[in-house]
This record gives sequence, structure tokens and C-alpha cells, in this order.
Amino acid sequence: MKRFFLSAVSLIVLAGCSSAEKQIFAPTYEVALTPAEGEVRLLDIRQGLAHLEATCDVDESGACGVAAAEWCEGAPKVYDQQRYMTGSNGEVRTVWLASCQPRLY
Repeated sequence: MKRFFLSAVSLIVLAGCSSAEKQIFAPTYEVALTPAEGEVRLLDIRQGLAHLEATCDVDESGACGVAAAEWCEGAPKVYDQQRYMTGSNGEVRTVWLASCQPRLY
């Protein structure tokens, strides 16, 4: 009787697991491969600083600074600017890397 009860419980548990909806957990920066112009996204948080990637200059552009405010407590500071070619048509893309104190929610 005990064995039958355990088998029935196992079957119910397995049936519940197999019909469960699968969810994929991935940070947005892994999903967005080609950021839009003027976009600011969080790369990671290291040593108490939020590190951002922006397609606009967060020091110079007011709109870009507003976008960075989603992630930053204060004004972000640019520490690198990278330029690279996109695609076969030779378009140049500029990305600014910045850091800031992360916003606490």
C-alpha cells in the first residue's frame, strides 16, 4: 500500500512538472543584440558601481542622461568610447561605457 501511494504521488508530481510553462531568464543586455540609437542599458554591477553601455554620450546628451537615470543615482561618468564597423556596408557605430552609483529600489 505504501509503495502504491509513493508511486501515485511521484506520477502526480511528474505530471505537474511536465505541463509547467517553461520560462527563460536572461538579462536584457544579453537579449538586445543591436541597441537603438540613444539607448542606455545596464551591463553589470561591479565593486559597488553600475556599468552602463550607451549609444549616446551620457555626459553631453540630456536625453541620454535621462535614460541613464533609470540605472543611476547620480550623474554617470564616461570611462571609455568605442567605435566599430557594423555590417558589410561599413557603417561606424559609437558606444560609450560609463559608470555610476546604482539606483537603489
